[in-house]
Amino acid sequence: MIGGPFAAKDPFAVADRLPRLPDLGDIGPMIGGPFMSTDPQPIPAPRQVAEGPEFGIDPEILAEAQQTRRVTLGAIPAVGTAQMLMGAHAAVGDTFDRTEQNLQESGLGALTPVVSLARVPHSVAGIALGEKSVLGQATSGVDASIANTMQTSDEISAAIGDGDLAGVVSAGERGMFRQAGVTADVLTATPVPALTESTADVFGAGAHVVETVSPEAAAPLREVEQASREAGESWESGRGRLTDAERYYDTRRQYAPMPWDPQG
Repeated sequence: MIGGPFAAKDPFAVADRLPRLPDLGDIGPMIGGPFMSTDPQPIPAPRQVAEGPEFGIDPEILAEAQQTRRVTLGAIPAVGTAQMLMGAHAAVGDTFDRTEQNLQESGLGALTPVVSLARVPHSVAGIALGEKSVLGQATSGVDASIANTMQTSDEISAAIGDGDLAGVVSAGERGMFRQAGVTADVLTATPVPALTESTADVFGAGAHVVETVSPEAAAPLREVEQASREAGESWESGRGRLTDAERYYDTRRQYAPMPWDPQG
């Protein structure tokens, strides 16, 4: 009634008249044709790499870079103020550490819970101004970037002075890998480490005070403190593996050796 004389008497029989797909064995020439490899090359096994120059940033160069950053950014109003507040926050933390140490050495350890309570506002401020804050991570990235530029320039200059062309290329490559790692650190900066550390410090301070009255009542606070610290450490460990430039550099040397790699 709908198709009239054009309707198929057996609609399902149409499938029998469709062209057949080729067998799996015939698909190869359709995809790769004469360029498809009949014997694909396996992934090469990693080779042992020789010891080369130190990959990490020299601590002395990093300290010099930090001083350069403080002087350079200190003249910028907003940035200089933030930098000053970060320095003040770190100085207050050092003061609390020394106070607790002096109390312990003088036999007045019972007073340390008072210092722990005084630390609470400082710990909360660490979310914005601490070393593990987003601002602190970005500042550390600036320091590492400056230090990497200085160190790479020194290594390239030394290799040029020795007439070592392979050393020049190798030093430049290490510098590029280091800079990629620094950039990855800055781009993956989050408040998670600062939040977990601040939470652990606050609950730890509460537990420190409660323990003087009832150790049993302080146990749940200690559990929260430990769980928060473990969560922060796990986050930082995973992020560290993801942005570890030296690991990627060593992988390149193992699987794709180059003529300028240290020979051993």
